[in-house]
Amino acid sequence: MPVTTSFDVPQRRMRILVLTSSFPSREFPSTCRFVVEWAASLSQFADVTILAPSGAVLPDDVSASGVQLHCFAHLPKNWKPRLRADTDLRRMLETKPAAWAEFLPFHREFYRQALCLAAETDVVCSHWLVPSAVIGHAVSQKCSLPHVMIEHSGGLRLLNQVPGGISLLKRMIDQSAGCITVSQELKTRLVERLPQVAEKTIVLPMGVADDALTAREWSKAEVRAALSVPQSKLVLLFLGRHVEIKGLPVVLNALENQPDVHLIVAGDGPCRTQWEHEALRRGVAATFLGEVSGAEKWRWLAAVDVMVLPSLEFKGGRTEGTPVVCLEALTVGTPVMAATVGGIPEHIQTGKNGWLLPAGDIGAWRRQINRLVSDPAHLDEVSRVTRSQPAPHVWSHRGKEFAEILIR
Repeated sequence: MPVTTSFDVPQRRMRILVLTSSFPSREFPSTCRFVVEWAASLSQFADVTILAPSGAVLPDDVSASGVQLHCFAHLPKNWKPRLRADTDLRRMLETKPAAWAEFLPFHREFYRQALCLAAETDVVCSHWLVPSAVIGHAVSQKCSLPHVMIEHSGGLRLLNQVPGGISLLKRMIDQSAGCITVSQELKTRLVERLPQVAEKTIVLPMGVADDALTAREWSKAEVRAALSVPQSKLVLLFLGRHVEIKGLPVVLNALENQPDVHLIVAGDGPCRTQWEHEALRRGVAATFLGEVSGAEKWRWLAAVDVMVLPSLEFKGGRTEGTPVVCLEALTVGTPVMAATVGGIPEHIQTGKNGWLLPAGDIGAWRRQINRLVSDPAHLDEVSRVTRSQPAPHVWSHRGKEFAEILIR
């Protein structure tokens, strides 16, 4: 499936049903925001309907795009589900045994609602192999519809560990229209297990809102002044869900009693309280903002010196895929200091647009941060090069690539 940026849109708009287990909510509007932006970019070329778990909310800036959102509820109305759109399903099932009581009702209702919506669709597209692609595969086979799967990271590793998981994955891909991975690293792992699916699998990362190009032109000094960010210190930004795999304690350890660095921590999640206590205990100058989105997010990305992505690799090889925040920072022109995991190394060149460091190696992170403090000229040069690089990931470009795959 070759990818180009121009194609003939069918006279009748294709109807795409999108299945996703993760989606923004009122409490966590940044959760998997990229799924929303991806759908909005597709809506220029097709009618897009999203099916997501309860709690999902379509942001106001996307609702006007014509994207339709349907939520499925797997418990009675007066019950509060543990498995929701803004929940890390795998983490919830691992840490809250009571959540397993919802496992079957959740998947049964997901399948039932998808089956109903499939009657008004031309193609099914699922984000994440588990559970969405499993549901999408069953629906596509039942309704004789083409199915395109998008894998971001965890599902492949999970199926690799579950008895019969790889056989199921082979059948899903064989009977699908194709599989998209967000990084070459993911495709490589997939093809290592299933060489025969190589021709049906392509690599295409998620995209970045075109607002990032506007933020790229802002004056860092002016944005810092507006946000009351220290002008004289090295300012780092962590932006993401507060969960273990994001690895923020690596940075907190590396910054212990470092007075020349200020850390901005944006986002929220189950680890927030723990991380705040860790920062206090280690004497880290840190500001925890909570959730940020929209223009506020772009201001912070433009104001800081470096974005940090200290992602971890868990037992069994579980890592992140390609965090969209990495692409967002690079598009704004902010260098990225990141762990060498998942698809991140495909976008970072040490000394050019950031620095790659061993995952979990506190000493390596401390040394690199100290170098930036002591050698501001090096940081200035990397920042200049980062800002001068092209921006291929904006949705105005990336959306066309996804649309071609789904429509053709």
